[in-house]
Amino acid sequence: MPCFNGEKYIGRSIESILSQTFDSLELIIINDGSTDESERTISSYLKDPRVKYHALEKNMGNYYARNYGMKLATAKYIAVMDADDIADSNRLQIAFDFLECHKRVGAVGSQGFWIDTEDKIIGNLNKPYHTRRLNMLLLKNNFTLHPSLMFRNTLLKRNNLYYNERLRYSADYDFVVRCSQYFRIENIPNRIIKYRMHSEQISSKRKQEQTAFANEVRFMQLKRFGINMSDEEINLYQQLMREDHLTVAEINVLLEFLNRIVESNKKLRLYPTSHLFNFFQLLLSKAYHKAITVIDKLSYSDR
Repeated sequence: MPCFNGEKYIGRSIESILSQTFDSLELIIINDGSTDESERTISSYLKDPRVKYHALEKNMGNYYARNYGMKLATAKYIAVMDADDIADSNRLQIAFDFLECHKRVGAVGSQGFWIDTEDKIIGNLNKPYHTRRLNMLLLKNNFTLHPSLMFRNTLLKRNNLYYNERLRYSADYDFVVRCSQYFRIENIPNRIIKYRMHSEQISSKRKQEQTAFANEVRFMQLKRFGINMSDEEINLYQQLMREDHLTVAEINVLLEFLNRIVESNKKLRLYPTSHLFNFFQLLLSKAYHKAITVIDKLSYSDR
């Protein structure tokens, strides 16, 4: 659990872990140079021997703190937890049982709830839970609920998998993508995490920078297909993945480009060919529908 100036919520987050029905755990808290009263709040829980506390001398960043904590972890499984979220009391037991029963799965995530600053549930947070489809959806975006994830520690260590600290606001997306290239990741239908919405979140404060880093993660996946591509094709591909507006002419350029990707995939077998084809076809259909709708509106306005 990394924490930077999280005094407002971290107490509730800590309590949600220490009150788990699965109690054979250690809670590693990394204080990332907080300047508020976070340390005082954390200190009130240090009598519990399951809490392992480490304070960094200065703020090093969320993903540095996560890597620091992961390197300290010695347990069979590592569960992600944020200092402003709340875990269901059965969260660890459910994830543990799933991984114990599904030996070929290297990580498991879940569904969740949106909560507000007063812990009130304000909506459902839904993620897909079909492995082969999930791997492909990562071409588009991070389709896991990151604070719900639990990983097999041996697989992370064996493959030297840590967060890329340079990708400051999309390192979780990149981390999941790279993990998926080594082992299976599943999302289960259980809602076992409450994900807090507030104005201090990275997704709220750094939206533009987060999008730029996410584009980089998409591009790194695109390079795995080993095809030549122009700047125009890369840009249009990124727009398609973000579901930005495209013109019919741009969609036609994309159609040729995506066909080349599908042909390359047939040789490399990165994804099931039929699944990749259907994935691209769905995105193109949405883009084409938007483009035609705009054209219809323009035509109607000219009458």
